[in-house]
Amino acid sequence: MGLQLRWTLHWITNWTNTEEAILFYTPSDASEIGNCSLFLNNALNQTRYDILNNIQNNFSINNVEDGVYLWYVNCTDNSTNKILENLHKLGQ
Repeated sequence: MGLQLRWTLHWITNWTNTEEAILFYTPSDASEIGNCSLFLNNALNQTRYDILNNIQNNFSINNVEDGVYLWYVNCTDNSTNKILENLHKLGQ
């Protein structure tokens, strides 16, 4: 089976620019995961290269102004297969 992405939790409450949001995801692939990138409102926010395959990973975001954000994660394995997760809503 190809590269898959599973959301184990995406939790946020009382979103303000002084709080931290932690977005959890679990990538799964037969080969090693090369990287995963977090996008907020279709703009690249950060990329991680220390991805653990079949293990829960996360992105932490800080100091984002109050508002509603759409976010998704794009992961690429070392065979250049990509998976794009559906949009999720963050905020009120």
